[in-house]
Amino acid sequence: MKQELSLTEKIILHLVYELKKRRKRSVLVGRTRIMKILYLVDLVAKYRLGKTITGSCYFNCFFGPYSEEIQNAIISLTKKGLLLDKPVLTNVGQAHDYDVKFESPPALPLKKEEKIILDEILKKFGNISLEELVAMTYQTPPMKTAKPEEIVLS
Repeated sequence: MKQELSLTEKIILHLVYELKKRRKRSVLVGRTRIMKILYLVDLVAKYRLGKTITGSCYFNCFFGPYSEEIQNAIISLTKKGLLLDKPVLTNVGQAHDYDVKFESPPALPLKKEEKIILDEILKKFGNISLEELVAMTYQTPPMKTAKPEEIVLS
């Protein structure tokens, strides 16, 4: 049975696949990394194309920009068995290290400009530490002026 996937779910699967493939050191591909990279993708798309790629809405939360839609897509993919969650114990508690169980991700129905943005962000930020990635998102113009729980990108 073929499962229907949303665009955001397809992008997340593609993102996890590419991050795992490009990983140069023991960088976890967890919820926070996925969220922050997609925020940067959507932010650049908003500036260049006038709209986000995922269509997600991001809020200013404790650990930077957060999207309920992306969180729900990660949970949905895990429940569908398409995103494998490998819990990892860290010095601050349990983290997630996601993986995929296919040889190539589903085709992305993205325009050329959207695919270019996704690839640029992956190449530039895919292997930096999580701390650097979170700090980078806090330095974006919408986050610099946002109040707690305020929408920073939609």
